[in-house]
Amino acid sequence: MKPYIITKKMDWSTGLWKFCELAGPSLIDKQLGRKSEKETYLHPFRLLDADGEVYFEGYSREHGCMEAFDALQDSYGLTDCQYWDLDLYRFATINC
Repeated sequence: MKPYIITKKMDWSTGLWKFCELAGPSLIDKQLGRKSEKETYLHPFRLLDADGEVYFEGYSREHGCMEAFDALQDSYGLTDCQYWDLDLYRFATINC
């Protein structure tokens, strides 16, 4: 199982978000009372470039997980990884 999933990607040709993998259980899993493996992705994050533009949003299994940033950094020129801070109620930059 991957340590993260990407749920949205910015399509700069249209300026619109493109939805990728869905976070959370499927409708069938909910109806059967089964816990989906995607329910283990509890930590929202986003990946940004130097101008502060958000390129990706997703969820990871651990707070501060850098695998998504490491995998996409060079291809998209990403410079920042932000995780949702429960104390501040906003995204906060993780030192990369």
